[in-house]
Amino acid sequence: MSREKLRWSATLTATAMGVLGLLHSHGRADDAFEATYLRYQRAIHAEAVCKQRDFGTDDDTRLASYIEGKVHHRVGPDKRLTLIERARLEVDQLVEQRGCDSAEISALLGVFQAELAPLLAE
Repeated sequence: MSREKLRWSATLTATAMGVLGLLHSHGRADDAFEATYLRYQRAIHAEAVCKQRDFGTDDDTRLASYIEGKVHHRVGPDKRLTLIERARLEVDQLVEQRGCDSAEISALLGVFQAELAPLLAE
């Protein structure tokens, strides 16, 4: 390849990488909100499964309001449902494979106790 073609190729590659980086960084922001949402949903489901806790409508409303504030309302309704289902599946699998005393489940229960349980103490 000629030097001019190499420079053109390098410029084009750098431009494409920059555009992809911008798109990916925006995606990462959304991913961070989704990861936060997913973490809270895992914690809620771990509490429900391992502590045999049922949540009422008022509980669900308080928990949802808190989580929505944490993700700045950046997770849409369709995605929320998908993440809730994913959280349930992942927690169920963890409990089945490692039990409620596993480090992963204990960490989720810790999140619930530290952040979410106080919302329900009324």
